[in-house]
Amino acid sequence: MNDAPRPAVRVGPIHYQILCGAGLLAIFLAQFHQGVFWGNLLVGCVGLLGMVSSWRLAPLLLMLALAGAQIHFHWQLYRGFQEDEPSLLLNLRDLVLAIGLITYVSANFRLQSLHATILPFDPRQLEPKQRRRGRWQRPEFVAARQKRASRLITPQEIARFVLIVPLAAIAGQALWLVIARPWTLTVFHERTHRLFALAWLVILGLLIAGAILAHWRRRQMSRDAAALFLQDTLWRETRREQRRLFRWLAWRRLHERESRDR
Repeated sequence: MNDAPRPAVRVGPIHYQILCGAGLLAIFLAQFHQGVFWGNLLVGCVGLLGMVSSWRLAPLLLMLALAGAQIHFHWQLYRGFQEDEPSLLLNLRDLVLAIGLITYVSANFRLQSLHATILPFDPRQLEPKQRRRGRWQRPEFVAARQKRASRLITPQEIARFVLIVPLAAIAGQALWLVIARPWTLTVFHERTHRLFALAWLVILGLLIAGAILAHWRRRQMSRDAAALFLQDTLWRETRREQRRLFRWLAWRRLHERESRDR
């Protein structure tokens, strides 16, 4: 995987750091326009620390800091959580905030893949490591860290990243417009209805995506793999009937053998 040739246009981790900085700047400007000050400084400090270092918890802490700043700002503005801000067809400030957050988190995770592994360790690939125990040093084998080579980054990857991030934010804004629609039934609170709508959309989307991916995987199978899959499916569906039939056949053969011996 790491033997691929380097592209003609050189790109590297600095480009993902620039994208992290652009996302952090978008978050800062959106919250500054909103009126958040101290929480904005906290988000900026956490974001800068995660951008210049390989801190694994930086994206999670930035999202927690951003959520805390927004909750504190909403509490100061409305003195409670029963009222919501007036919903617009397209809230540019929320859209810029979402684009900045998605850009920072995605670029930071891709940046971490260049410094440390983000995939589970493969127990089949081990590397020696010297560990001191008392006065002696004993070589031990630990799981090898499979980092992504920086020369595998291509300009097409950066371009796709820049194009997908706004589309994801716009899709989230459209999903919120669907969820935030007023409900005619007043059995539960309006926010409870929103939670039910979100859970229903997520479950339905996962079921549809799973069905499409399963069909696509079966379409990509070879003749031998498809035959093996059908044979395994046949065994799972008819294993009780087959077990019963073969038990009867075995009993019949045993009974005929005993009859011949007599």
